Amino acid sequence: LRWTSMLLIVLVGESLTSLSPPASWPGCGASLYSDVSNQEELHQMGCSAVGWLDSLILGVNHLYIKGNNHSPGAKANFGFDPEGLITTLNAVFPMFVGLHIGRASMLLDLRSLCLHWSLIATCFTVLGSWLTIWVPFNKRLWSPSYSLFTTGTGIFMYAVLFLLCDESTRNTERSVSRSTRFCINLLKPFQWLGSNCILFFVFSECCGVLSWFLQTITWGTAKQNLVSWFHDEFLWHSCGLGRNCTTRLCGPVEVVFTIVGLIFWIFVCGLLHRKGIFWKI
Repeated sequence: LRWTSMLLIVLVGESLTSLSPPASWPGCGASLYSDVSNQEELHQMGCSAVGWLDSLILGVNHLYIKGNNHSPGAKANFGFDPEGLITTLNAVFPMFVGLHIGRASMLLDLRSLCLHWSLIATCFTVLGSWLTIWVPFNKRLWSPSYSLFTTGTGIFMYAVLFLLCDESTRNTERSVSRSTRFCINLLKPFQWLGSNCILFFVFSECCGVLSWFLQTITWGTAKQNLVSWFHDEFLWHSCGLGRNCTTRLCGPVEVVFTIVGLIFWIFVCGLLHRKGIFWKI
C-alpha cells in the first residue's frame, strides 16, 4: 500500500510536469526580464507546466525565481520554483526510498541486506540511465530519469559507507577493526556537516545567509566587503589565481574559494558536534 501510494503521487507529479502551458503564458514569451541574475533559469524553466501551475496555485510572489515579459523593472507576472508544489510531488520517490533503505537495515541480516540494496540500486540506476533516451536528465524538474539514477547511485554509495563504517559497530560484542576505525575517523568531517546539515545549508554558500550578512558590512568608496575582498583581491590578485582568466567566473578562484568555505564550515560543524549542539527542523 505504501509503494502504491508513493507511485500514485509521483505519477500525478510527472503528469502535471509534462503538461504544456497555455500559449499566452508570459513565461513562454520571446523576451524575458528579471531584476536578478537568473536570465538563464527564466528561459529554461519559465515556459513549463511547473512554472505555470506554481504561479497559478501559489502566486508569483511566493516563487523563488520571478520575471516578466515586458521590460526590466516591470512587475513580475510569472515565476518558477525548483522546490515548488509540483516538483515536491516528484521528489517524493527518493525520500520514500531512503526511508525504505533505512527500514530494511533494521529487519534484514547483513547478507540479505546487501543483496536487497544491490538489487534495488542496480534496477534504479539502469532504469534511470535508460530513461534518459526519452526523458531529459533534469534536476530542477526532478525528472524520472534524474530521480531514478540519483536514487540508485545514492544507495550504492550508502551501502559502501555502511559496510566501511557501520557494520562492525552494529554488534556491540564485536570489536571494531582497525580499518573501520580508520574509515570512521577519515569521514568524520562529513559526519559533522551531515549532523548539522540544515545549519550548513542555510549559512553556507548553498543558501548564502552568512555571505549576505558579511556583504552588508562595507568600507571604502567602492563599497568593498569581506567576501568581495577575499574573492577579488586576495585570491584573484594577491594569490595570482586569476591571472589567466578573462571573465569574473574564474575556475581556480572559484575552486579555492569553495574549498576554503568548506574547511571553515567543517570546523564550525565539528565544534558544534563536539558541544552536542544540533539545529534541526
